Parts: sequence; C-alpha cells; structure tokens
Amino acid sequence: MFERTKATGDVVLISNAENSLAACKQEKDGLEIFKKDLGSFTRYYEFMSQIVDYEDKDLENLNLYGRHLRPLLRETEGDDDDDVDLSNVMLSHYRLSKIRHQDLKLQEDASEYGLEPGSDIGSAKARDRKDEFLSEILRRLNNKGRVNCP
Repeated sequence: MFERTKATGDVVLISNAENSLAACKQEKDGLEIFKKDLGSFTRYYEFMSQIVDYEDKDLENLNLYGRHLRPLLRETEGDDDDDVDLSNVMLSHYRLSKIRHQDLKLQEDASEYGLEPGSDIGSAKARDRKDEFLSEILRRLNNKGRVNCP
C-alpha cells in the first residue's frame, strides 16, 4: 500500500501511509518481542521447575499453553523471495584462530565457584529484517563451509 501511495505523489496520502507503516512496524515489533518473551518464559520455567516445585497449577498450565502457542506464532507472509541459493559457493580458504582461553573453576573450593542467576529474561528487542536476512546468509555460508571442509 505504501509503494502504491508513493506512486501517486500526493503528499497527504504519503504522510498518512508513512504513519500507518510506522504504526504497523511498531505493532509487529511488539508481537515479535511477545513471541521471544514467551519462548524465554517457557524455557526458563521448564528448567527451573526441575529444581523447584512451584506447586502452582495455573503456572504449569500457562507454561503448557505457551509451549504449544509459540510454534503457531509465525509470519504468514511468504519469505520465499528472500531465499538465497548457495549451491555454487565453494570454500577456498579458512583460518582458525584462538579467541580466548579460560580455566573453568567448577569445584567448591575454587575461589570463584558459583552460578550467576538469570537476569535478562524478557528483555528482547525487535530486530531489523535486513539484519536477520544478512545473518541468515552468513549462517548458511558458515554451514556450507563446514560441510565442504575435510
């Protein structure tokens, strides 16, 4: 609709279409954050319920509902146009480098023994579709490189 409105050249219609597009993007970002928060809740609850018995049937039902709802929350528009063909890409060079070496202290008598509590649950931010597309290309290229390496 926005592209058709731009073609008309009417300033008022273009302004209204831009406002509508911004509102739709904000609503979509909110829905994506909800989906991510729902996934974070179900994963965190399932992990913590193995440790702590909450004795709360409503919380258990919410987790069960969320676990089955999340796969149904997907975009309905076709993403087939964004598909990238990597069949002709060949890996010619690769380099391995050591980024970091860390000694894990997993014994109780170690000075820094302990676990950090989860703190970033539900703090999702909407991602740009173009950035996700580029990340998908990089992920596919990396996977293709792993398959072709001896």
